[in-house]
Amino acid sequence: MGAFAALAAVSVAEQQLTIVPLDRRQEMAELVQTRVVLNRIGNNLNQVARALNSGDEAPEADAVLQLVGRAIRRVEAAADQIAKSRSRA
Repeated sequence: MGAFAALAAVSVAEQQLTIVPLDRRQEMAELVQTRVVLNRIGNNLNQVARALNSGDEAPEADAVLQLVGRAIRRVEAAADQIAKSRSRA
């Protein structure tokens, strides 16, 4: 499993990475960056699945899946917050 994905998932889950948009352009840049990070995590999860399907072990899989779940919930919360702020504007 890639170290980048693990570190990114941990940072998001521990709330060390946050979206602080200054304007819509920055909001979009942050969302694009988040999408890139989540795509990389997805690629690493595919590697874990491939290893498990071929009979190899992936002892870190459960912990990473929990962190990814947290990251997804944070991204969804940020998207909801952006949507709410736009509806008030």
